[in-house]
Amino acid sequence: MLLVAKSLNWIEMGSLAGWVVTEEHADRDGEGEPTENGREGKRVPFVGNPLILLLGTCLFLLSTLGLGLLISTLAKTQQQAFAANFFVVNPVFTLSGFSFPIASMPEPLQWLTYIDPLRYFLVVIRATFLKGVGLDALWPDMLGMALLGTGFLGISVMRFRESLD
Repeated sequence: MLLVAKSLNWIEMGSLAGWVVTEEHADRDGEGEPTENGREGKRVPFVGNPLILLLGTCLFLLSTLGLGLLISTLAKTQQQAFAANFFVVNPVFTLSGFSFPIASMPEPLQWLTYIDPLRYFLVVIRATFLKGVGLDALWPDMLGMALLGTGFLGISVMRFRESLD
């Protein structure tokens, strides 16, 4: 229960931040807005369902919070947690497919990308924002994030209970 209470604030803040960014940068009517200097704004056309994006954002937050809690249960001190976070976040970003296409990575690294929640979330963001894809096409990525989230959180809870004993 303690882990749930600690995580709820971050899920709320992350969902709110995702909503604010979507509202700020989405161009729902397809017409750019003039900026302060009178030029057309560079807004991304949002053609998808915002509820699907919200579901994907919540699943991504669940999986990343689970990963963060797992790191914190493995570390004995706060400094160890910060150091471990550095060695986890950088590969997660690199292996997500954001910087380099996953198809151009060596095969062992391609297999490692399946335990990266950002890999799945990038697919959800791109497909929802730009293509308007629904759950019928995004369910494998949503399922991947849900499995990673429940797995990371489950291991974190088991490790946290062991540390209380």
